[in-house]
Amino acid sequence: MAINKNKIAQFIGYVDVAKEGESCYTRLGCTNDVVFTFNNAANETVIDTDSCGEILKVVEAEATIEGTFYESFDIDTMELLLGGSKTSVTGAAVSGATQEFGSPIEYGVFCELDGQNADGSAPTITSVVGSVDGALTAGTDYNVVENSTKGTRYGVSFVSGGNITTVDQTITVTYDYTPNAAEVLELTAGVVTLPEFSVRVIALDPNDENKVKFIKLAKATFTSEYGIQFVNAVRAGGLDGTSFKFTSVKGSKVDFHDEML
Repeated sequence: MAINKNKIAQFIGYVDVAKEGESCYTRLGCTNDVVFTFNNAANETVIDTDSCGEILKVVEAEATIEGTFYESFDIDTMELLLGGSKTSVTGAAVSGATQEFGSPIEYGVFCELDGQNADGSAPTITSVVGSVDGALTAGTDYNVVENSTKGTRYGVSFVSGGNITTVDQTITVTYDYTPNAAEVLELTAGVVTLPEFSVRVIALDPNDENKVKFIKLAKATFTSEYGIQFVNAVRAGGLDGTSFKFTSVKGSKVDFHDEML
């Protein structure tokens, strides 16, 4: 009997996700080890009686699609899977930003400014005012310092022996800067409603990309943790990626589609 290699689970799986009610799918980037599981014995309920023994056994089948993906620090993906509120921050100049240091202050310690210039230059400090000593002077009471160990980051370092009479005060730095453009996603770590998705894992025919296999969960929720690793890939010898898991919603349909006949 000849073996049909198209029936062997040997294909790379691509995972596509669409929000409930939408027909446009988003592909999870750089996936590995994608597995579809149909568990026909999940959520088993058995009813036993003293006189008749087991009288009823029912199961609620459950389907999952899980694996690993690597583009976990993609804010669009995070918003899709986790929800939240995404905003775009332009790189427009910020004038009159303020930041407080102390109380108490420490002499000779690098105090980083939250706002940094996109071009790597130092922010423009317009005033430094102590809650006790009033206006302070650059070079006498403080210095603008670059900390190259954290990239190109700027801040201030306070100097003893000048006009600062006590460390027990709050010093307010006012400055101007032009930040990088950015996207900001705000999540709520609390009680939330899990959004529902249509999820499919697709395999392409390596000899004909117009032919596909796919398995689709009509309704599923994202049921795994979402981890973002901060590692030195060279030192660690590789990247582990972020695990993902979608679990079917009760009553969801599961479609198996095969064009590689």
